[in-house]
Amino acid sequence: MAAGYQHVACCVGGPDDAGPALPEAVRVAELSGARLSLVHVAESPRRFSGGRTTRTPPEDVLAAEIVGEARAWLEPMASGIDGAEAVVLQGSDPAEEILAWAREAGCELIVVHPRRRGVARLVLGSVAARLAREAPCPLMLVPA
Repeated sequence: MAAGYQHVACCVGGPDDAGPALPEAVRVAELSGARLSLVHVAESPRRFSGGRTTRTPPEDVLAAEIVGEARAWLEPMASGIDGAEAVVLQGSDPAEEILAWAREAGCELIVVHPRRRGVARLVLGSVAARLAREAPCPLMLVPA
């Protein structure tokens, strides 16, 4: 019998945006006896800092606030799942951040729920589509 996965990651878009990917990732991790990482990419303040004023806090302060806000909802989500960990990444390109983290962390399966549909997906692209092309491990796309 082949060994199961050792490290499964589930991409979580927001506090109310785990979608159907999370229950599937939990199921796969439990069946495999794998470590489960809930991964969220917090936006970089550079992505929306074009309107900086003298009252705008420095980017490092904004970055820390954004990461703190993400941890505030992701850590309780992870703590409700036996053996899960919360991973908050930061950057302006979520797919790039997830890909780099997955390589470094030795992730063996990435579970994601594609959010965009139709023309928006074709015109704007999507994190899930990029992960499907470039992931360093198998990718599980979980439909709605």
